[in-house]
This record gives sequence, structure tokens and C-alpha cells, in this order.
Amino acid sequence: ADPTFVEAVKLKFYDQLMIQKPVRSDQIVLANISEKTLEKYGQYPFPREVYSKIIGDLYSSGAGVVGNTILFPEKDRFKTDDSLSKILEKYPVVLSQTVADCNRSNSNTRRTGVAVVGDGKSTDFLPNYPCVLDNIPEFQTKAAGVGITSTLPEIDGVVRRVPLLAMSQREYYPSFSMEMLRVIAGDPSYQAKINQTGVEALRIPQFNTIKTDEYSRVFINWNYKFKEFDVGDVHPDLSGKIVILGVTAAGVTNPVPSPSGSQYPHTVQANLLQTLINGDSVSIPNWAPLVDFGGLFVLCLALIIISRFRFSIIYIAGLIIGYLYLPFYL
Repeated sequence: ADPTFVEAVKLKFYDQLMIQKPVRSDQIVLANISEKTLEKYGQYPFPREVYSKIIGDLYSSGAGVVGNTILFPEKDRFKTDDSLSKILEKYPVVLSQTVADCNRSNSNTRRTGVAVVGDGKSTDFLPNYPCVLDNIPEFQTKAAGVGITSTLPEIDGVVRRVPLLAMSQREYYPSFSMEMLRVIAGDPSYQAKINQTGVEALRIPQFNTIKTDEYSRVFINWNYKFKEFDVGDVHPDLSGKIVILGVTAAGVTNPVPSPSGSQYPHTVQANLLQTLINGDSVSIPNWAPLVDFGGLFVLCLALIIISRFRFSIIYIAGLIIGYLYLPFYL
């Protein structure tokens, strides 16, 4: 049994491992569609020609690659899709997808190739969604990459881990941050190692191997602080920077609960991407549950033996405390 209370305590412990002194990121910059942006460009959502101008301005300021967490599932009511389509054709931009109910067609869904090695069955471990909601076809085909921005909160509603790979209708779908990393590395596909105990690792050929749990999840390091600016203000120097575009205007987007407080969705993606780049996430190997069960067996056997000795209550208490703290030290 793994009661909710026990799982919540474990997760709080991981929070303490992850939350440390803030570290300034030198690689990622956040571009916020804020109240100031709405004052400049008008009512949200903007015509697509406004988004094309925003992205074009980011590249004019020296951006190395731009990730856009705003979804475009419908055609523009102002009929300016062509302007954004041309920008996507001109510059490398990663767009977002999200999981949804099956009330819309996902025939336009874009999938990046995934080579799977190992004797495991991916459908037994990867998150499996009924449908993926995507962008209109001309954006899907011209974007440099498209990834899922959806998160999977823990049992207490807080986002700590994000799956890097998911499935829908027996097809593989990478996360938004994995797509960003792939585009930055210039690789065409991914590699996934899946054995009988679950997903072990993901790899982009030009980048380091990413260790995951059995469900392809990684813990996000929430200690990063990013340079931010409001779209519509004067741009900072973005020479070679990774820029992630998202919405912070009041009433437009819902913040995501995290161990370090509420975060905007594009901030979540920035933290995850920086975690993948630095490789500094907490790692739980797939064999950890076997060690846990083995330790529990040894503890129970020791309790039976020690209970026959004098002052056994003291020994028993020491054993239980040692068992509870042993995984933390490991």
C-alpha cells in the first residue's frame, strides 16, 4: 500500500531537495504578453499578424530560437494567418500542442520520430491521452518543432514532474521542452530506452542522455531565475538566447502551482528546459522500489527478532527511524 499521506510526505521531501538558492539563467529569456502588451496591440487574442510581428522583432533583436507556448487551433478571425505562416517559414519557431477530449479532429497533429530500444512495452508506462489538440495545418507543417505543454500535477495538485514523452492513438508525442532541446541541438528525432520496469532514459543524439522515471517524467528544478521583459517594451539584447513567449496578462492565463509558488505556463517550460540543459534534476532509478521493498522485508524480520530482547521498544524505534531516513541519504 502507498497511502496518499505517505506519497505526499515523500513529495514534500523532494521539494526540500530541489528548492535551493536561486540561480540566474544565462541562456533563457522570457517574453511576456502582459498588460502593457494589450495596451499596445489591443484586445486579446491578437490577429495573427501581431504574433508574426512579435516573433519577427524577437529575431531582429538577436534571438537564437523562439518557443511559443500559445496554441493556434482555429483559423484567424481577421484572416491574417498568412503573415504568421511566412514568419514560421523564415525563422525556427517551436509551437505548442496540448492534450484534449476527442471533440476535435487531430488529423493535423505533427509527430517527431522516436526510435525505441529495449524489451519494454511503451503503452504500459507512457501517459496515454485520447487526443492531442494541435495548430492549424499551415502552422504545424512550417514550425521547426511542436511539443506538448500539458502537465501532470501530483496528488496534492502541485506540478513537480513533467513527462517528456507521451502517447496518443499509439503515436509518440514529445514535450514542448524536449522539442525545444531537439531544435537547439539540430537533431531530427529522439531515442527512448524502455525496459520491462519502464522508461529508463531519453536521448537526443547531439545531447546528453536524460534519465527519467518509469513514466518518462523528470523533476523540474525550480531554482532558476530568468531575465524577463514585456512584449511591446524595448527589447533587451537577445543575442543567441533561447526566448520563450507566453502570456502573463491578468484573466488570460491560469498560473500553475509549483513547489516555489504559482508559475505561468511558459515559466514552467523555461524551468524544465533549463533543467534538461543542465541535467541537475533529482533522479529516481527504476530499481528504487525493489530496494524499498527489500528494506521493508529486512525491517520486518529485524522487528520480529529484536522484539524478543529486553528494551526492545528502544531498538524497534531506532530501526524504524533508520528505515525512514535511509532512502533520503541514498
